Amino acid sequence: MVNATRIALEEIGGPITNTTMLGAFAATTKWVDLDAILKAIGQYFSGDILEGNLKSAERGYKEVILS
Repeated sequence: MVNATRIALEEIGGPITNTTMLGAFAATTKWVDLDAILKAIGQYFSGDILEGNLKSAERGYKEVILS
């Protein structure tokens, strides 16, 4: 189970769980690579918001893989 709200609060500073859940989705389904998700996030966000969202997606992915 992924606590997406907790991860988003820690990495982004708000309860916006979209990128955390994208990472979890990638790990669960294997339909898309984490690298592809990170690249897409990089095309959408910039600056501090980018870094927080990249970390959020990575943590969502890792929590599924490690559980």
